Amino acid sequence: MAFKRTLAGMSRWQLRAWIAAFALALGIPTGALCVNAYEQLKWQAFHQQRQLAEEFVQRVDARARAWIDQQEAHTFADYSFLAVTGDPTARYVQRSRLSAFPVNAAVPGLLGYFQLDADGRFSTPLLPATEVASNEFGLAAGEVRQRLALQNRLQQILVDNQMMETRAAVPLATAGAPADVPLEYDVEDADSSSVKLEAAVSPPLAQAYFDRLSDDRVDPARNRASGRSIGQVSDLALDSTLEEQVSAKAAGARPALKKLKPAPARAVRKERAALAELNDVPQLSAGTASDVRIRTFESEVGPFELSFLTSGHLVLHRRVWRDGKRYVQGALLDVDALARALVEVPFAETVLAANAKLALAYQGAVIKVFSGQPTSRLVSSAAEFSGALLHKAKLSAPLSDFELIFSLRRLPAGPGGTLVTWLAVIISAVLVVSSLLFYRLIAKQIDLAQQQQDFVAAVSHELKTPLTSIRMYGEMLRAGWVSEERRTSYYDFIFTESERLTRLIQNVLQLARMTRNELDVTLEAVTMRELTDLVAERASAQLESTEFELDFAGPDADAELQTRVDRDFVSQILINLLDNAVKFSARSATQRIEVRVYLEGGDVPCISVRDFGPGIARSQMKRIFELFYRSENEMTRETAGTGIGLALVHQLARAMGARVDVANVAGGSGGDAQTGGARFTLRLQLAARCRNPSV
Repeated sequence: MAFKRTLAGMSRWQLRAWIAAFALALGIPTGALCVNAYEQLKWQAFHQQRQLAEEFVQRVDARARAWIDQQEAHTFADYSFLAVTGDPTARYVQRSRLSAFPVNAAVPGLLGYFQLDADGRFSTPLLPATEVASNEFGLAAGEVRQRLALQNRLQQILVDNQMMETRAAVPLATAGAPADVPLEYDVEDADSSSVKLEAAVSPPLAQAYFDRLSDDRVDPARNRASGRSIGQVSDLALDSTLEEQVSAKAAGARPALKKLKPAPARAVRKERAALAELNDVPQLSAGTASDVRIRTFESEVGPFELSFLTSGHLVLHRRVWRDGKRYVQGALLDVDALARALVEVPFAETVLAANAKLALAYQGAVIKVFSGQPTSRLVSSAAEFSGALLHKAKLSAPLSDFELIFSLRRLPAGPGGTLVTWLAVIISAVLVVSSLLFYRLIAKQIDLAQQQQDFVAAVSHELKTPLTSIRMYGEMLRAGWVSEERRTSYYDFIFTESERLTRLIQNVLQLARMTRNELDVTLEAVTMRELTDLVAERASAQLESTEFELDFAGPDADAELQTRVDRDFVSQILINLLDNAVKFSARSATQRIEVRVYLEGGDVPCISVRDFGPGIARSQMKRIFELFYRSENEMTRETAGTGIGLALVHQLARAMGARVDVANVAGGSGGDAQTGGARFTLRLQLAARCRNPSV
């Protein structure tokens, strides 16, 4: 009861304030939890992407080291056309494994192998350095030309990069060429497929060129890749803040990545090798040569170094010392093919490619940028992570000048991120909907509590007024203070007030039964004639004691159509509608009530009650059937009533399967729609043709 009194004294603004405070009390901590979970998932996702980048770098580095290890395994003698197999005393000679043609690209982008001796003479394993008949080695003339063309290409690349200087042209020194091919050519007119250029420099200068490559690696200002670069690493404007913070924020999200074993120290090694040296005209058969001289020697082989040439090629080279002389051995590689096989293709096959960009840089110059197709599901906006540095690492020597730089384009949503997002949406929706429902529920309770207070006051007034009148008139009659001619009017007044009191008590009792869901509906078949008689009798009896004129009309035809109604409910509905019409049109100029019984659409029985009062405001038409609702202010209202009559009409009609509507009637002076009064229409169940009207 105290709670109801509290609700009755609460305003809508106070209720909104309480609901808002309640929503904030739940929403703020819930939102904080969701944001915190979202942040943790964000850092975890970032950390996961960085781990993928680290794993990718390790795979690339391991593959590159395997390729370099294959090259390191080649001996000094492998760079010659012939190699001694097995025990040198057996004098078993065959082609070197580096002489295969086409070139066996153990390293992607490999163009071919070369050697520069201490005198600056250029040679390759593709062809023997001495003039011999090609058929002695099983080489066809066409293959010789192809090998010679590749050899000249390798030599020309070195010349173009100023790593060696050309002398005058020399005769073609490859025996076994077709007889119609002349042996001497001018260098400017020679066909590269049939002419071998001989290039040489003075011994100190020959080695100085490759020493310069080592100096270029130390001095970034002499970066040979700058001509092929698409920008500098500093131009990428990468934000390293997230990459630095993720170690602290998400280090515990996943176990630490297992590091690969460090590469062994790269130092000069000593090896013992056997070298086959041909005489000018050797006689070879079945893989052995009586005129082949086998020399066994010990050499010191340095580690490979990788350098970028201004022509855009890569040179993998090492220094070898033999008999106190220094040789340069190595291979030329195409940087595009190497980058594609080593980085681009493996990167495109990873999940990381959909979310990050990979830049391949050489000594700070960006050579290539790789990226895959973006994903659509995000954890956060692209503006926060776009361009953020994800990871960067250098490869192992001799590829240590190459750096892989990963920048994040977007952060993918993991299952946890999707769950948190949906959970936040659901919680927000539930909180908003529940707050609205609570507001509507409590607002209705506030209105109901206020209406109940008004109802109690109205019922008290409605009960007190007739009882006081009845008691007063009864005392006057008992005391004999009333003359005989006025006794009848006093008796009529007492009867009218008692009828009014009876209707009020009946409405209250019906309300109590309705509240307890104890409405007892008894539907019976009623013809239109019987319904008309019932309505006419009830309307005449109720309006007889008033000053209102009854204007009644029944159906013109189809009097034998029947419907199913509860007679008591119809009577009570009609009583309340007539009482409402009399009450709200008491001051109207036309003291008349129209009651009609008719068929709508030919088969829908209807009962309408119309008054000629001021009508009902359009904003109140949907609320007048609410329990305890009154269209007038309780402080200023001029009509009596409890606010339950029309609510009972609505509920009783629904109990019978009927429907009650209200509408203003156009008419009256000035054309105002409300001056024609209001019409309440009760639409009963669909009628059926009655075969036996007496049923």
